[in-house]
Amino acid sequence: MKKVFLSVFILAIIFSSCEKHEIINTDSKLKDRSMLFAEANALSLKHDSIVLELLAQSDIQAKFKINGLTGPQSDASEFILSDVFDVIEAVTGVKPVYAEKDDMKGSMQKVIEQQLPVFDFDRQSISLSNYTNSAQLDTYLSSVDEILQNEGIDVNEKIKLINDIQHDASKNQQLTDEEYSIFLNTTEVLKGSLILWSDNIVDNVSIKESVLMKAKSPTQWSFVAKLAFVAAADAVGAIAGTYIGGYIIVNGVPIYIPAGPQGTVAGLATLSFLASKMVGW
Repeated sequence: MKKVFLSVFILAIIFSSCEKHEIINTDSKLKDRSMLFAEANALSLKHDSIVLELLAQSDIQAKFKINGLTGPQSDASEFILSDVFDVIEAVTGVKPVYAEKDDMKGSMQKVIEQQLPVFDFDRQSISLSNYTNSAQLDTYLSSVDEILQNEGIDVNEKIKLINDIQHDASKNQQLTDEEYSIFLNTTEVLKGSLILWSDNIVDNVSIKESVLMKAKSPTQWSFVAKLAFVAAADAVGAIAGTYIGGYIIVNGVPIYIPAGPQGTVAGLATLSFLASKMVGW
C-alpha cells in the first residue's frame, strides 16, 4: 500500500511540474508575442510617417509643375507616373523603374527568374490571402480580406474586427513566431493605413457608384473601395517579410521597386503611394 501511495505521490509531483513548466512556457510565449506586437506597431508608425512624407513631397512637386508639359493624352499617364517615381526617389532614396515594355513576355520571364515578390495591381481588389503559402495565415488573412472588402462597415468597425482577429491569433500556439510576426506586421500596417488615408483624403466619388465599380476605372470606384485597395496595397508587402525588392504590375507592365536604405518600411509605403495614384488620390 505504501508503494501505491508513493507512486501516486511521485506522479502528482511529475504532473504538477509539467503543468508549471507549461504555464511558464505559455507566459514566455505571451511575452515574446507582446514584443512582436510592439515591433509591428513601430513598423506601422514608421510606415505612416513615410507615406505622409510622400504626400507632402507630391504636393510640393504639384505646386512647381509647369502646365502643358504632359504632351498628348496618350503619354499623359506615363508622364504622371514618372513624376510619382521622382517623388518616391526623393523621399526613400530609391526609384522604381519599368521593365522592358517592348518585350513583355521576356520581361515577365526575367521577373519570374529573379524569384522576387510580384504584386498584381491590375486586379479589381487586392486579397492578402493570395500572397501566403501558409495554411494558418491563409485562414486569418481570408477573414481580414472579408472585413476589408465589406462596404457596409466603417473604418472604426473594421479596425475593431481586425483587433479581434489579432487577439485570436495571439492565443494560437500552432502559429510559429515567424507566421505570427508576419500576420502582425501585415494587420498593423493595414490598420494604420486605413486611418491615415481616411483622415487625409477627401474623395468626391459617390458611394452609389460602388455597385458598378468592378466595371469602371479605379478612379471611379467608391471611396470605400479605393480605401480597401490602397490599404491592402500597403499591407500586402508585409506578407513577403523583409522587403528585398519586388515588382508590381500596372496596366500589364512590371515595375521594379528596389530595396532601399530604409528597408521594409519604405517598400510598403511605396506600394501604398503608387496604389493611391492609381485610384486618383
